[in-house]
Amino acid sequence: PWERSIEDERTALKTRLISIRPVVKNGVAVRMIVDGQVPNYGDVEAVLPSSPVARGATYKTTAISSTALAPQLRESGGNYPDWVVKRYLQLPGSTSDRTRQLAKELENVVVPYDAAVSIQNWLRENVKYNESIPYPPADRDLVDYLLFDSRQGYCEYYSTAMVVMLRSIGIPAREVVGFF
Repeated sequence: PWERSIEDERTALKTRLISIRPVVKNGVAVRMIVDGQVPNYGDVEAVLPSSPVARGATYKTTAISSTALAPQLRESGGNYPDWVVKRYLQLPGSTSDRTRQLAKELENVVVPYDAAVSIQNWLRENVKYNESIPYPPADRDLVDYLLFDSRQGYCEYYSTAMVVMLRSIGIPAREVVGFF
């Protein structure tokens, strides 16, 4: 039943010059080999070791980090590849009109980079960082609740709000978390 969706994903990855080959043992795919340009690992939230790491043990990790500076980002414009637009402009159905309106007011510029900085600065100035907050009401959109009612949250609240606001004004965005 998964064959069609797997093949669709492989085809989509080929358009980004990424190939995927399954390693099959006894008729079961046990791992995937990914080759090509720097792979887009999609929406990976965490990479964990295959076995516990003992206290005091050492390990190495490698990360890819952009070295682009503000002038380069500002000049890059808003011509995004089709696969980026398809993947990173989706919004939850619960996104409120007033969330969209606030993002539009903060955009107030033509350059996507400056719009992102404007939204980032607004969040920093108007939302208090607080790790000890209650869950938002179950019947409320989290971003709307954060922006217009609670005005406090922690890391994931900020990043979720920024992603939703950027996407609502046509700027592809995805949430990324750091090392933990």
